[in-house]
Amino acid sequence: MAKTAAATVAKLHVAYCSILFLDVSFRVAAGELKPGNSDAARSLQEIAVGSPRWKGGAFQSYSHDFGAEVGNLTALLQLKPGLSYCEMGAGNGLFAAALGKAVMPGGAIYATSPRQAELDAVKSAVAEVGLQAKVFQANDTVMGLPPASCDVIFSRMTYHMIKQEPAVRVYLPQLRAALKSRGRILILDHDADNGATTRDGAKMKGMKVVPMLQEIREFTSAGFALMKVIESWPFFGKDE
Repeated sequence: MAKTAAATVAKLHVAYCSILFLDVSFRVAAGELKPGNSDAARSLQEIAVGSPRWKGGAFQSYSHDFGAEVGNLTALLQLKPGLSYCEMGAGNGLFAAALGKAVMPGGAIYATSPRQAELDAVKSAVAEVGLQAKVFQANDTVMGLPPASCDVIFSRMTYHMIKQEPAVRVYLPQLRAALKSRGRILILDHDADNGATTRDGAKMKGMKVVPMLQEIREFTSAGFALMKVIESWPFFGKDE
């Protein structure tokens, strides 16, 4: 199947960027973002809002409205029973549990993290909603997700933590290899607020980030087609 790239890059919010990359020609209609209220999201809402940023060695996910964010992500990624949901940098597993439920029955949940404490937390969070996840430890030479294993890959506030050399040499080729035919990958992350367009000196509220334009360069150079850019993502915490 031929791979095509088509889309105009929209102007992003100055602080945050949300970028949808797709391995092959595939489009998501602009009207598909809808608030959600899944059972998994409701059961995890109390944990997700107001949690300390780190607990037991695992990053604690935060959302201004966890149920609505899960609903938006479910619609945007077109999750449905039977798909394989994969998450790079799954933190404490709250999103893996809620979004993983959307691919059941018949689906699969895969998650990565460089920290064993987070992998344990992911398995526990997914078990809380009656499911199982396969977890993989990442490092500078292994991204973690197996080849041709993912219908969807989601990553929230993770890519900016990966240094450029392993990102370009290891993570991007392995992410592309992990996607099945017509697979989709959604990256939610930060743009620079200091005008930087490359990694050098790029910061958002003093934190090192990967600017939106640089992120696009890195992903498209690795063979991804940029199909959609979302101008803002209202669910990030005020300190993210």
